[in-house]
Amino acid sequence: MTERGSRLAHAIATVGGLGERLPAPGTTAGSLPAALVWWAACLFVHTAPARIAMTAVALVAVTGAGLWASEIEADRRGASDPGPVVVDEVAGQWLTFLVALPFLPTLTSGPLAVFAGAGFLLFRFFDVVKPWPIRECEKLPGGIGIVAVVAKQELLLVIVGGLFVLEALSVLIQVASYKLRGKRVFRMAPLHHHFELLGWAETQVVIRFWIIAVVFALAGLSTLKLR
Repeated sequence: MTERGSRLAHAIATVGGLGERLPAPGTTAGSLPAALVWWAACLFVHTAPARIAMTAVALVAVTGAGLWASEIEADRRGASDPGPVVVDEVAGQWLTFLVALPFLPTLTSGPLAVFAGAGFLLFRFFDVVKPWPIRECEKLPGGIGIVAVVAKQELLLVIVGGLFVLEALSVLIQVASYKLRGKRVFRMAPLHHHFELLGWAETQVVIRFWIIAVVFALAGLSTLKLR
């Protein structure tokens, strides 16, 4: 690992070093800034489907970067879960919003602020109290992504992120088919647009895809064994 790469990993894992400078870093450097950034971004994204897509993309990006950075930072500090590493709190906060969004209509600025605040408090509550099954999940050998890398079960990431894999594959299949055969497999890619053109309402697509994502996540978790 180069010095530049190490510094980048440190910056990502500690959210620009805030995790080392602020008290109660999980809240003040992790979930609170994440909630504020998400709320501010949603002020410029006005429809529910667009907000869901934005949150999903941001979550995937911060999870991927966070897993890479957290592993490097944990090795550097010689600890499995260093306190200053708070990028996981950012991902957790955005996941909270993503899970709730499909069940809500498009929110204006006032209700959106209330929703962001409630989501932040709910996430902090469960993070502190850790009721079942969250407490049991902590017995897993690290986070899902970390387990996949450390335990050499990288395929687990493909299973958990199965919906995103299907979306990406639909684009690859569509482009390859059109280039090679001059025909389209789907009416439009990515896959969710295909169902929209079949006459499904946006809410139908969002909710059913959310259910599929949960099924993939549960399938991935079922491959792990509690210690």
